Amino acid sequence: MAFGPDGSTVATASDDRTTRLWDGRTGEFVDTLGGHTDTVNSVVFGPGGFDLATASKDGTARIWDIETGEPRTTFDGHDGSVWSVAFSPEGAFAATASEDGTARIWNAGTGEPRIVLDGHDGPVNTVAFSPDGMLLATGDASGTARLWDAETGEPVTVLEGEHTDAVWSVAFSPDGATLATASDDGTVLLWDIG
Repeated sequence: MAFGPDGSTVATASDDRTTRLWDGRTGEFVDTLGGHTDTVNSVVFGPGGFDLATASKDGTARIWDIETGEPRTTFDGHDGSVWSVAFSPEGAFAATASEDGTARIWNAGTGEPRIVLDGHDGPVNTVAFSPDGMLLATGDASGTARLWDAETGEPVTVLEGEHTDAVWSVAFSPDGATLATASDDGTVLLWDIG
């Protein structure tokens, strides 16, 4: 589930292969976005609120035009479920995390792949861009988080040894100096990366 930047729209992901849009003030149903062929795992609004990205168990991610309800871009290239999707701060790029053990950075406008981030030992569950867009954080099923240079795809650091189960969420602090990781082990850790 995700709120749009101004709070006027809420998007929900569903096992029925759809994403639904709701009025963020009244809770009234607005629209259904259909096109994925399996469960929609994740939704996130673009920085302007006009685009919505979805990640699906069908192995794809899509960017949708909120006004028309039509897909603008499809990211196709993973060999397994896509668990998470994130926009870069300016919205020009999107990143995906997949059970195929990779994260990828895509051109959000064309759907062309830019970088494949390979280095996790198992499924990648989550991705997030830093507030300045220079880093991408990923978390995996082994309990490891990694930081990558979002421009080159080069590994920056590995954050490991603290979680004892899968990392399902990563988030940067607004100043980009701290990364939070949440795990199935029941812990949330704060990492000083500044």
